[in-house]
Amino acid sequence: MIVLNIFLFLFCPDNTDLTTTFNIGIMENIDTFQFDSHGEEILANRNPYGQTLPEHADSIIKDLFTKLQLDVELELNYYLLKKIDSLILEKNNFTEFVDTNFLALITLVGETANRTLSTNWYMELSDDNQTWNPLLIYNGQFISYHIYLFEDYFLTKTYFDYGTLSMAYDNIRDIININLKKK
Repeated sequence: MIVLNIFLFLFCPDNTDLTTTFNIGIMENIDTFQFDSHGEEILANRNPYGQTLPEHADSIIKDLFTKLQLDVELELNYYLLKKIDSLILEKNNFTEFVDTNFLALITLVGETANRTLSTNWYMELSDDNQTWNPLLIYNGQFISYHIYLFEDYFLTKTYFDYGTLSMAYDNIRDIININLKKK
């Protein structure tokens, strides 16, 4: 799934609707879908901060760290994402934890990318005119990374083999390095 998304992004960089449409089509075929997505929006009824999510990123991440019994002052980086991947996988209530903290996990990966890969937040209002989706922007191009996390946690279940947070970060880094770096 991730390879296909990178393929779509590389060969259709200005057509983000193609990737979104592909992902929506997959979500509509999932019977065990836990989100109230209305078949379209991954974050429908999941982002109480709306457009102001970036302003709350630090407190959202600190709350997540508290739940994981981590020092709230840890520096955000790739290795911390790997550690958090391991901590989440060790939880007896893994699925419930991810479901309950999905927005915080999205925020953690996004803020880590912002601090280490020079991306910035960009909040996009979805077609339902209610759901604000956090995207990253780099050199004027948007990265819809929350879709990667959703796919890995709830659709392909690749988290057991790779670690979902670190893999999403890898995808963001690869997209930047392969397609978005100014030459």
